[in-house]
Amino acid sequence: MTRLQAPTPFFMGRTRELSEIRERLTDPSCRLLTLTGLGGAGKTQLALRAAHDLVDAFDGGVVFVPLASLISADDLPAALAYALGIGDAVHDLTGEIYRQADQDRLIVLDNFEHIAGAAPLIGSLLANAPNATLLVTSRAPLNLMEEWVYPVGGMDVTDPQDGAAALFVRHAARVNAKFNGARHSDDVRALCEALDGMPLAIELAATWARLLSPGEILGRLRADAGFLATAQPDRPERQRSLRAVFEYSWSLLSQDAQRTLCGVSVFRGAFRDTLAADVTGASLTSLAELVDCALLLRLPDGRYQIHPLLRQFGAEKLDEATMSFPTYTAHARAYARLLRDHGPALSAGDPTAVATVADAFEDVRAAVKWLVWGRELAALDPLLAPLADFCRQAHQVADGVALLEAVETLARGAHAIVLAEHARVVRESLQKTPTPAYHALTDREADILRLMAEGLSNAQIADVLTIEVSTVKKHVNNLFRKLNVSSREAAIRVAQQPAG
Repeated sequence: MTRLQAPTPFFMGRTRELSEIRERLTDPSCRLLTLTGLGGAGKTQLALRAAHDLVDAFDGGVVFVPLASLISADDLPAALAYALGIGDAVHDLTGEIYRQADQDRLIVLDNFEHIAGAAPLIGSLLANAPNATLLVTSRAPLNLMEEWVYPVGGMDVTDPQDGAAALFVRHAARVNAKFNGARHSDDVRALCEALDGMPLAIELAATWARLLSPGEILGRLRADAGFLATAQPDRPERQRSLRAVFEYSWSLLSQDAQRTLCGVSVFRGAFRDTLAADVTGASLTSLAELVDCALLLRLPDGRYQIHPLLRQFGAEKLDEATMSFPTYTAHARAYARLLRDHGPALSAGDPTAVATVADAFEDVRAAVKWLVWGRELAALDPLLAPLADFCRQAHQVADGVALLEAVETLARGAHAIVLAEHARVVRESLQKTPTPAYHALTDREADILRLMAEGLSNAQIADVLTIEVSTVKKHVNNLFRKLNVSSREAAIRVAQQPAG
């Protein structure tokens, strides 16, 4: 018996994930596999595709059990009975569910997270139907002893033919027949990277291709994640906007995890659990809950990172909870301490210290800005020299000058003459730093660097200079090599420095 709805015709990519899921589900020791991930990550479609591929691997067939419409955990037995073809007249419903499931059958349970209280029933089903295999999709694990967990992240953003970019192009072509994916390939990839390859977010973004270019969509997204929304009536309400996706995940969290998500939204880069505890009071348990619910990423080196779009959401919740001032202040003082403590090593040109501060510089920048906003003059003075030393060695002169100017302006307005003069002297010294290798650029490369600094994409630069996008890419690679940088952001920082 196979009762399985067809996956979407827009399913693409996920070759590695499908192979790994099939391998686990055909392993006799794996009887409960839970696909976890943020809403919109594509768990349902991945489960459906995997189940279709495995129909012949289970003698009893494959059964799909949708759970989104269930109100409570008490409704699960009826949903299982309906999917397994069990009639209302059965005297022992639970026993019949066990008998029907115990037939070398794969049962797919979709959207389990809102009936998490039914997890014990799943444990009983596994115990009483030893020939059943369960594939579950959920925003969080079921936390059962027999459970195998498979986190589902975004689609591959590097594969233009069968990854996130291809999904965007396909959906964009539905709403704009003249959409040219090749022409906008750089912006499409940047957009997919900003969306972390999340299929739902990519679909929502593509609906705007009828009015906006991918570069314009990306610009609006960075300003406001709530921009991605649709009124499509055939889409579940919880998936009609990114905010709806985040709100639904938020509602499933414990209060401690909600407070932690609010708190860690102040971090711009990766952070350790100890720092999160110092700044926000986060416990290891609440961090683990956020990781389990795919609201926080744990990196291979043990640090944590929050996606920029979730950071926007968390920051809004932080403001609503009136926790923002003490949290941002604690964050600013922590990163001011990091910069201050590395001052001697930065002054000596220690590359390890430069690398450490570079890794945390977005947080350092936010810390200095917060201290300026909070008019904490005494805290700012010892940061000036190490800030300039770092920016000089990391080729981030423009960043350092902007921050030092902000401190100088604040100090003059507050009649703190000594601090203002200190900031001026450090700033002027930093501004004399020559731009490395800038003179080695050709005129064309210098033009492209200037346009990059103005925020233009490769496709837009090609339009301005009337050349092919491929030619722009070659020039970009050449200027990266000459400037000894590896990203557009680093090259732009060089462009914003005074030529030496």
